[in-house]
Amino acid sequence: MENVGEKIKQIRIKFEEELLGESPQFHPIDIERVRCEDWQIARYIINCNGDIDEAFRSLKRTLVWKNEIGLHQIDENYFPTEFYELYKVEKYGTDKCGRMIFTESFAKQRHYNELEQCFQLMVAVSMEKMDRLAGERGMTYVGDFTNTPIYRMDIGLARYRVDCLNNHFPLLAKKIILNNVPFVLKPILRLIVSFMAKNVENIVQYTTSDQLQTLIDWKYIPFEFGGPRNKRYYPLGTVPFHVCYTRFSVKPSFVQYFYRSNNLTLN
Repeated sequence: MENVGEKIKQIRIKFEEELLGESPQFHPIDIERVRCEDWQIARYIINCNGDIDEAFRSLKRTLVWKNEIGLHQIDENYFPTEFYELYKVEKYGTDKCGRMIFTESFAKQRHYNELEQCFQLMVAVSMEKMDRLAGERGMTYVGDFTNTPIYRMDIGLARYRVDCLNNHFPLLAKKIILNNVPFVLKPILRLIVSFMAKNVENIVQYTTSDQLQTLIDWKYIPFEFGGPRNKRYYPLGTVPFHVCYTRFSVKPSFVQYFYRSNNLTLN
């Protein structure tokens, strides 16, 4: 796309004018990024096919959203250890194009009304972290559905992931790999994929474990995904759910239910 550099300058002028008015508050981290990092603007210009006004509106929506949910006030250690271990949420390795890999598994996922906002926030925080690590190069997302029963699918959370990619992290995902999707789940996954923006939908690829190694180096593929790697790389500073549950406004009885429903021992 031509003249992206000039359009970046024009959007920065609009942005500074916005800061002088009675606009919604943006977080200082985001203000600094827009002022200093061309990619934070260019991604919206490209995603909006060069339309400066639409790109600026999209950028503003994201900055307001980040500030409203407090995205910069928490990090990955805010969430319990069990969330990472159950759902295999991990940022590790690179694909064969040199892009960082973000993985998660759906076999033990389930919907809890009490944790709906918490899980959404975890998705947003994970994407923000991945966005900062990957930069303009983008990421490869691997969602593993090995042995995932249909009743485990949290459709609302899946849609939230799609909305985040569509609206707030344009061009972050360069490849989306859906691995070992059971036959009964494919219609649901295809429906979810249909909600993706076309430039996101077009990078979705369905694989089986033996095909996965054509896209990702064998050494990076976890054992649960059919690979050789046993060690997992989850955030180091997390604590168990029963220690930090008050952060999520749930009752002790729910904590017990969470452990029982996931066959975990409450120590």
